[in-house]
Amino acid sequence: MKRLIPAFPRRGPVLRIARTLGLSIVFGMVALPAAADWLMGLSYYHQGKYRRAVEVLLAEVRENRQDALILRILGLSYYQLRDYDQAETFLKSALELKPDFEAELGLARVQAGRGNFDGALQSLDEGQAFIQTDRHRFQYHFSRGSILLRQGHPDLALGEFKRAEPFAGKQPAFFAQMGSLEYSLGRIPEALAALERSLKLNRGQPEVLVSLGEVRLRLSATEGGAAKANHFDRAVALAEEALALSPDSLAAHHLAGRGHLGLTAFPNAERHFRKVVAFDRKHPGILYSLGQALIGLHRYPEGSVALEEAVEEDPGNPDIHYALGFCREKTGDFRQALDSYRQARQLRPDPEFKAAEERLGKRLESGR
Repeated sequence: MKRLIPAFPRRGPVLRIARTLGLSIVFGMVALPAAADWLMGLSYYHQGKYRRAVEVLLAEVRENRQDALILRILGLSYYQLRDYDQAETFLKSALELKPDFEAELGLARVQAGRGNFDGALQSLDEGQAFIQTDRHRFQYHFSRGSILLRQGHPDLALGEFKRAEPFAGKQPAFFAQMGSLEYSLGRIPEALAALERSLKLNRGQPEVLVSLGEVRLRLSATEGGAAKANHFDRAVALAEEALALSPDSLAAHHLAGRGHLGLTAFPNAERHFRKVVAFDRKHPGILYSLGQALIGLHRYPEGSVALEEAVEEDPGNPDIHYALGFCREKTGDFRQALDSYRQARQLRPDPEFKAAEERLGKRLESGR
């Protein structure tokens, strides 16, 4: 049972804490559960100090086992510590005392943490009846969408995110995730709009700047002339902005390099690609990117070395085989070049691959 604690003589600080945590304030009194020390535990929870929150709130629970709020915060603290058994115990105890959307949401997160996605969706749906605020509506649809995405249902997830959007307010992380999902579904204009909205709310997100740059590179493949060059310019600018915030971002360096590659600024492209290789030679696509820059610089022996390693890591990529064949042909290694062209054509029946294979095959037959 809740009891009222007089707000004086320290009325101001107590009221401020209560308002911050969304507690009711009636006639100068603050509705607080159990002993006032629980506020410290709740403060630790909101600061992300979950172990300290557990220590304080466990002592409070021993004094008052009938306080649903303390039990819920304890369960949520254990969830953050990935102690799912204890989290479930306290959240269920809270629900027995008082049906509550936040506790059902916590249970859903516990089930999702265990990989029980059907159980997580069930908990969310059971909590739907207790939704009271727009924040709850956002959490319900966003959580459902996140779980459906993890289940491998991106279209269904997108539908839930769309339902969450009217209640999202100013949450840049939500629009960033929307943008990533739209991009994965091939909905490029929608991805562009969502990512730009996220950055409008918070420009200081290097990973979102990189994602928007990736969208710009994707758009460059659909246009030509000045429009194509503009997308490459924007990708480079976004990468540089991300690097100003996170200088060691390999994704940003890779993006900058590919933007420069599209602009035929090969020395700049190589410079960024070398930074990635120095830290992570297995960064997806980096050796192929480096090989392309070295081709642009007419440094074919070095390009062959990079592309041979790229083929080992991604043998099913026909473009890498073709680029390797080009480098080998330029260095006079015609038979290996022909093998590379043939491998590229086997993987994808591209007219350009076919033309290169037939041209070099005829050259070898004629002995020239």
